[in-house]
Amino acid sequence: MNYANMIEEKNLKKGFIVATLISTIVGTFTASMTLHDKYQEKKNKKAQQKTDGKQNDELKELKEKIDKLEGGAKKEDDKEKDKDKDQDKKSQRSRSRSRSRSSSRRRRRRDSMDRSRAMIEQTYANHLMRVGDRYAEGDLVTENKLQAQVIQLQKTVIDVLQDAVHTGRGLTDADMDKIIAAQNAARDGSLGALNGQYQRSRASQNKDRHAIKALPPPGDHGPFCRYALDLQSTPLPLHHNFRSSGSQRCPACGIVIPVNNRDVWVFSMDNPTPGKPPRDYRMDARFVAKCHASDGTFACLLCDKFRPMDCFCRSVDALVKHLGSAHTAEEFERDGDLVRMKRGSGVNVGGREMVLA
Repeated sequence: MNYANMIEEKNLKKGFIVATLISTIVGTFTASMTLHDKYQEKKNKKAQQKTDGKQNDELKELKEKIDKLEGGAKKEDDKEKDKDKDQDKKSQRSRSRSRSRSSSRRRRRRDSMDRSRAMIEQTYANHLMRVGDRYAEGDLVTENKLQAQVIQLQKTVIDVLQDAVHTGRGLTDADMDKIIAAQNAARDGSLGALNGQYQRSRASQNKDRHAIKALPPPGDHGPFCRYALDLQSTPLPLHHNFRSSGSQRCPACGIVIPVNNRDVWVFSMDNPTPGKPPRDYRMDARFVAKCHASDGTFACLLCDKFRPMDCFCRSVDALVKHLGSAHTAEEFERDGDLVRMKRGSGVNVGGREMVLA
């Protein structure tokens, strides 16, 4: 499974580091299995050629024996024939035992490859289901650990192939055992990295939850930056720092707010009137700037106005998710930067025009 393809937008794939690296590791496992199959196919072909050659020799000997019988040497030839039969039986038993051991080794190797790949895929899928796209994005710790697994696994496979080519020999059981050992190490390292990423992601989710605090006393403006307060109380446009080529720094507190004046989000909210279609609202970067605090977090302005407790979000994405899941169309109607859109109206997102059907 190519997990990187779960993200359709090409320009987003670069951000989903865990998905991309897991695809690479699983792909290397698959390539190793293909290498194993090719090796075994070649080995079986050589064994068959050897068997065919022995059978040709036996046919030749049989013909010579027939010639001797026709010449009157039947008695001596019978003794020789019995001796050859005994040797053939011993040889066949030996080859059968050898084939059985070889087949057992092949099964163990393939089972090990299949288990390792399945464990990584299942662990990734389970964590992704519980955490969401944030898990696929990963962090620097996970990226470094998974990259180390990719490098070491691919290095082992390359070293084994280069050694076989330079010495002019075919792959041996010892070579395949090296690859299996490298796969097992990559599996263990990848599982450790995935589980660590899961624990950090869940901890981050918990920090994004609502933080309960007392209502601010009269005259206290709460957590907002002075510039955020100016945007809340006046129709002031966004500062030129938030142009597409700007620094994205707040002109008052200097904190970087990772938005610009071309950013747009569209929310589809349940209609308060039963039986009516959902309402769609457009939000731009000005609302995000209105919510920022001087410590770099974002305090939801709707919660500050209409709820008994505040919600603090660590990122713009967390704020957007909170707005879409925790608030209602009635609350959106009461903020001038959350604009209801009419059906058939358009909005420019990422240089493309979107039209509501």
